[in-house]
Amino acid sequence: VERGKPITDDAISVREVPMAYVEDRAIRESDKNKVLGLRLGTTVKEQQLLLWTDLTTGSDDHKDLSALVLPGYRAVSIRASRDDSSAALLRPGDYVDVIGVLGTGSSEPKSAVVLLQRVLVLAMGNETSPDAIDQREKHVAESSITLSLTLTEAQIVALATERGRLSVAVRHPDDQQKAGVTDL
Repeated sequence: VERGKPITDDAISVREVPMAYVEDRAIRESDKNKVLGLRLGTTVKEQQLLLWTDLTTGSDDHKDLSALVLPGYRAVSIRASRDDSSAALLRPGDYVDVIGVLGTGSSEPKSAVVLLQRVLVLAMGNETSPDAIDQREKHVAESSITLSLTLTEAQIVALATERGRLSVAVRHPDDQQKAGVTDL
C-alpha cells in the first residue's frame, strides 16, 4: 500500500507471528477495525507487518493523542531544551534516547545520565501527524515532545525533571540496540 493511500480491508490480512518476533508497534488483529480507512505515512510492502508508526492522519483527520497510546503505555510530555537543536528536526514516529542532565544547581556537580533508550515520539507540540510537522515553524525553544512510556519510565522522567533538565538524542529507525540504563 502506497504512502498516503487509505487502508482497506482487502489490502491487509492477519497472520500468526510468535510473540518473540512481534514489536510493540505492531497492529494486532483486535485493532484491525481501528486502522481501516486511515492513511499510511510510509509505503508498506507486501508481507510486511503493519505498525502503528506506519499510520498518519491528514490535517483534516487530527488524531487524538489517546488513540496513539498503546495499551500498557502512557503519553508523557517533556520540554525540549533550549540548547537541544536536534529536537527541531523530530517528527512523530521517530525514536529517541532520553538523557538527563542532573545537578543543574550551582552547588551540585553536573552529570549526564542516559535515562531511557529507543523511546517512540508520539507528538511534537500539538501535532501527532508527521506530515503536519512539515508545515510547522521550526522554533522549538518552548516546544514539548510527547513520548510513549511505560509507567515506570514515566516515573524516571518525572524524577529526572525535578533534578535537572532533559535532552533527547535521535536514533536511526532501524537501530534496535540498547545499552545498560542507569537508575537515578
